[in-house]
Amino acid sequence: MLYLSEPSKRDSQPATLTDEQMEQILRNPGTRQKQEKAYAAARGRLVFLIQQNGKVTVLTWLSNGIPSDVLGRPATPSDQGASHHP
Repeated sequence: MLYLSEPSKRDSQPATLTDEQMEQILRNPGTRQKQEKAYAAARGRLVFLIQQNGKVTVLTWLSNGIPSDVLGRPATPSDQGASHHP
């Protein structure tokens, strides 16, 4: 949970990677640069999910799993206006 452990980086500009690309790099980073890019993208994805769903909901997903409809949802600026609070 880098978002929670590194508050100074919350507003940094995230790298743009798909969820699949992030997972692939995090499983086999290859270079430090790729690993840092994947962590930045993951941090950005988490920030987006918290903004859209709320921190409590996202933390609940740690125990219950992320809903499948959320996994397929892109983290794009065009999605920023939608509210997905339960």
